[in-house]
Amino acid sequence: MRIGYIGNFSRPWCTEVHVAGSLTSLGHEVIPLQENGLDFGRVQPRYDLLLWTRTWEVDNDAALACLARFRAAGVPSASFHLDRFHGLDREYLIGTEAFFRTDVLFSPDDGPWEKYGVTHVWMPPGVYHAECDRKPARPGRWPWDVVFVGSHPYPHKEWEPVRTRLIDAFKRAFGKRFAVLPAPNRPLRGPALQALYSTVPVVLGDSCLIGAPSRYWSDRIPETLGRGAFLIHPEVDGMPEWYAHGEHLMTYTAGMTEGAVNVARWALDHPVERRYIAAMGQATVLGRDTYRHRMQSVLEHLAVAA
Repeated sequence: MRIGYIGNFSRPWCTEVHVAGSLTSLGHEVIPLQENGLDFGRVQPRYDLLLWTRTWEVDNDAALACLARFRAAGVPSASFHLDRFHGLDREYLIGTEAFFRTDVLFSPDDGPWEKYGVTHVWMPPGVYHAECDRKPARPGRWPWDVVFVGSHPYPHKEWEPVRTRLIDAFKRAFGKRFAVLPAPNRPLRGPALQALYSTVPVVLGDSCLIGAPSRYWSDRIPETLGRGAFLIHPEVDGMPEWYAHGEHLMTYTAGMTEGAVNVARWALDHPVERRYIAAMGQATVLGRDTYRHRMQSVLEHLAVAA
């Protein structure tokens, strides 16, 4: 099957590159349509599927016309995105952007999409299997016992105070044994990220959990677990069905920073249990939660086959 894929393919670590690689591994041909400068007027329905990961500053009218051409030609279109929109200051975009007007939107944001007339299928994030080859531990490579990998300060003001309190609590508890990464001028991608996650004892996670209970969680969970990390993450509604506390990771109540610190201390004091949980988490993710699995689900939902 030929899949036209709109997104950002400019860096090897982009989600679109991972998704495209996963679709290719399933036997499909992927034609990248680079978001920067894409002329939607020239995108014609000569594919079997149009897949779209959200782009920025596009010609909205031209994009809507493009989707109309595909619909008239009987070619399905689908959007795939990892971010949360409901409950954030960017929720208004749902009602204005063409990206949300494909035939189906797949995302981990379990908000009330129906009020915007969006056909939505809940789909949790995944990880690129090809980046999860476990490397041998290299003792002494990393000087930390606990790391947080993610944006800080957090760009969404709705959740920023919670994340700041969490990080401050870990700085007080662990001092120089704790780090927030990536540090300036020290990007963590590919093998470096794999080495970090598979060797540092504890990884601290967080997701934007603002508003009503939701099944949303960030891609940090499969990204860390799939690389063999021991992860601490706040509890999320519906998450135990996928990642069980004490079996795949360890959880704490969101906002209860001392609870998170205590879980980290327990993990550092129980290396055998910690390594077992990390191994179970990794096996589960690689067996069920890679982007290959996610794209297979997308194609099955759309009833599109090679």
